[in-house]
Amino acid sequence: MGLLNFFKSKDTFKSDFEKATQLYNQGKYEESLNIYHNLLEQKPESTEVLYNMSIVFQEINNYDGSINCLEKYLKLKPEDASAWYNKGWLLEEQGKLDNALFCFNKSVEYDPKKSNAWYNKGNILFALKKCEEALTAFDKVLELDPMDDKAWYNKGIIIHHFGKIDEALNCFEKVVKLNPKDSDALSNIGVIFARNGKQEEAIVCFEKALSIECDLDIYHNKGQALMDLKSMVKLWIVLIESLN
Repeated sequence: MGLLNFFKSKDTFKSDFEKATQLYNQGKYEESLNIYHNLLEQKPESTEVLYNMSIVFQEINNYDGSINCLEKYLKLKPEDASAWYNKGWLLEEQGKLDNALFCFNKSVEYDPKKSNAWYNKGNILFALKKCEEALTAFDKVLELDPMDDKAWYNKGIIIHHFGKIDEALNCFEKVVKLNPKDSDALSNIGVIFARNGKQEEAIVCFEKALSIECDLDIYHNKGQALMDLKSMVKLWIVLIESLN
C-alpha cells in the first residue's frame, strides 16, 4: 500500500506542476503561485518549482519574492549562469548595483559566452564610473555578437568619454548600419559632425533623427547647427568681399 501511495503522490506532484505551468502561460499568476507554494511544501528543495516561482514573482513585479526563490535555487544549483543573471537583473532594477554586479560576474564565470550578462555588467560598471572595465565588458559582448547594436552604442559613449572622437563616430555609424532607426546614434553622429565644423552633414543627421523621434535636444542641436552654418556663410561672404 505504501508503494502505491508513493507513486500516486509522485503523479499528483507532476500533474499539479503541469497545471501551475499552464496557469502561468494563461496569465493566471496568483493561481499558479498558489499551486507552486503547495508543491514547495511537499518538496522544499525542488529546483524546478523554485525557479518557476521566481519567474512568476517577476511577472507580478514582486522582485523580493523572486530574489528569495533564486537564492534558495542557487544554493542547490550554484553553477546556473541563467539564474545568476536573473538575480542580477532583479537587483539592478532595484538599484542595488554592487550586488547585481556580483551576480553578473558569477553568471559569466559559469558561462563566459553569456553575452547579456556581459552587457549588463558593462552597464553597471559604467554607472559606477569604472569606464575601462565597462569597455572591456562591451568588447566581450561584441566578440560574442558583433551585430549587437546596443553594445556598439554603449562602446561609442565610453570611447567618446575618453576623447577618442573618431573611434566613437565609427561606433555610432555601426549602430546606424545595424539599426537605422536609432535616433540617439544619429543625433550623436550629428553632434560630432557639428563639432568638427561639418554643419551640413550634422543637419542631415539631425533631420533623420527627428523623422524617427521628436526630441527637444535634437531640435536644439539642429537649430544650433543651422545658426553655425549661417555664421559660416556670412564669414565666407565677408572674406570674399575682402578679397575683392
